[in-house]
Amino acid sequence: MVAKAVRGWGLTTLAVVSAIGSLGVGAFIGAVVSHLLRERADRKQSERERVGLLRLINLDIILNENLRLDVEDKLGYGLPE
Repeated sequence: MVAKAVRGWGLTTLAVVSAIGSLGVGAFIGAVVSHLLRERADRKQSERERVGLLRLINLDIILNENLRLDVEDKLGYGLPE
């Protein structure tokens, strides 16, 4: 009788440990997937920011070039580059 009780308790314990282990593995996998998705989103955001900054720099260069040309026209001679 005692052997059956201990044996039953062992199986119950094994089932509980297995369930907790499964939850732990699931949580670990969830954390890893979440981390990878966050890293991917960060890389995309970084690339969008880089492209936006390059656009702003390009626009600034174009505006400065146009301003230089306007000043040269008004002065009647070219500025040193």
